Amino acid sequence: MTNTEQTTAELDQPKDTGGQRLPHVPGDSHMWVMVLGDLFIFGAYFVIFMIYRTMAPQEFLADQQHLDVTVGVVNTIVLLTSSWFIARSVVAVRAAEYDRAIRLTYLGGAFGVLFILTKAYEWTTEVMHGYTMPSGDFFMFYYMLTGVHLFHVALGLLILGIVLRELRNPRKRRTSMAEAGGVYWHMVDLLWIVIFIGSSGSAAGLPRFGRTTYWNLPSPLRSGSTTKRPSFGVALPTGLAPKRQVMDTSTSPWGSSTR
Repeated sequence: MTNTEQTTAELDQPKDTGGQRLPHVPGDSHMWVMVLGDLFIFGAYFVIFMIYRTMAPQEFLADQQHLDVTVGVVNTIVLLTSSWFIARSVVAVRAAEYDRAIRLTYLGGAFGVLFILTKAYEWTTEVMHGYTMPSGDFFMFYYMLTGVHLFHVALGLLILGIVLRELRNPRKRRTSMAEAGGVYWHMVDLLWIVIFIGSSGSAAGLPRFGRTTYWNLPSPLRSGSTTKRPSFGVALPTGLAPKRQVMDTSTSPWGSSTR
């Protein structure tokens, strides 16, 4: 490492009088204002989504069955892997290992691009099957939330590009800039996890893998009771139920046809 690189790295590290690096909030205040503002706005969108879902749970549950959860799981793994690369890149910058940090940032950005391509494939598949924003409230919120998130992914890639430009220039290398890029990218990751759980969850709010089946459990009321209550549908992955009842998505989740 050259004297210029070492000086830049040392000046950018918060230290106490003993020369040791002090704990600090990563990034800078401007990035945190931006991140917290985005989280607030997105949180408001998601609260509205949950209100609409509460008002029409059966309609939302039926529409959710048309999503390919496998693609969602792949996208989640891709984005988590991307965030891991970016986190390791920040660690490398703090250690003044800039060549390693550049490679890790490139890998994180590549997985971000892969996320966009996978999401584009998913959107194309849904549209080809006729599921668009006018198809119902669920798909209106789905395309809106994932569209807003995709914009943040694209903006995050732009920020990572700025981080790379600084890392490649020994005179502009700043740990705070790399940390700021990492903070934004981890926010993008967090937003996606919330969207994935909210849009791909079952009635219990948990992810569904493959085809959803239901067991009808008996009502806890005594047999002599005159009060009628529907049985409770419990979502289980296909293949676990010895005698399964496949949910008919055209009806309520309480009414399933036996096969």
